[in-house]
Amino acid sequence: MRISLHLGAHKTASTYLQGILSRNAGRLGRRGHACFGPDRLRADLRLPSLGPGRRLQGAGFAPLAAALAQEAAAGRALLLSEENLIGTTRPGSIGRGAQLYPLAGDRLDRLLRGLQVQEAQLYLAVRSPLPFLVSAFGQQLMAGKLTDFDSYCAGVDPLALRWSELVARLVAVPRVAGITLWRHEDHAAVLPDVLARMFGPQTAATLRLPDRATHAGPSARAIDAAMATLRADPGAAPRKVMRQAMKRWPKSADHPGPMPFDAATLAGATAAYGADLAGLVGVQGVTVLDPAARQPASSVAVFTLH
Repeated sequence: MRISLHLGAHKTASTYLQGILSRNAGRLGRRGHACFGPDRLRADLRLPSLGPGRRLQGAGFAPLAAALAQEAAAGRALLLSEENLIGTTRPGSIGRGAQLYPLAGDRLDRLLRGLQVQEAQLYLAVRSPLPFLVSAFGQQLMAGKLTDFDSYCAGVDPLALRWSELVARLVAVPRVAGITLWRHEDHAAVLPDVLARMFGPQTAATLRLPDRATHAGPSARAIDAAMATLRADPGAAPRKVMRQAMKRWPKSADHPGPMPFDAATLAGATAAYGADLAGLVGVQGVTVLDPAARQPASSVAVFTLH
């Protein structure tokens, strides 16, 4: 079995891309593609734990394996889109020390072995590490895990995080044929190329896109208000309190999201991020999409820092 895996990362417009897959499921199916997103992979086709320390049991993979086999037998190319395959936004899972998604390689290996995949092509959007961590922190707050940013990042060295280190671990997993990367910051510009690589240019050109992005995180004002409410009423439901605060003070130009890093630190981290991705250009098995290049989907684009 050969599959493509869209692995996220979290907070890189994954939900928007999954919305494209869901909205165009019938069209993609008629054109020879079967796509499985969180609506199935977190429900009836839910996978067993991919974490370490648990015995790899084929029975837990059976529902998804059977669904994939059925689609493959019908001649359809297979795509899974699920950012939780490589980890979650929980502390320790999103990062540890100088590593992003420290268990990603092991989790991916367990997935491919459990599904008896022969070859996998990976797709991964990345984001400047400091805003990435802040946005992941916001995701945890939305889930009702209210804490402060320093506690969330305990055990992580934010300035040492490099996507190239994660990519090296992913492409080293047996049966991984290659990985295509793009910057979240370039999402709108590279989306046509991403879809063309996933489904071919002709099919990609027919897809209907959602009207707008989803899953905006909390504003700093909403976070402060939710924390104040919980201090005054420790028995309140954190998730409900956070959602109410977000509704009252939605993230906007007037109420921006939190940013615990100063401008100089952000600038230095952004430069390091650009250099990190530039170093991946030309690496065997790695394709980095550049919106300025707009090469055909069969070509490898060269990354440039904007």
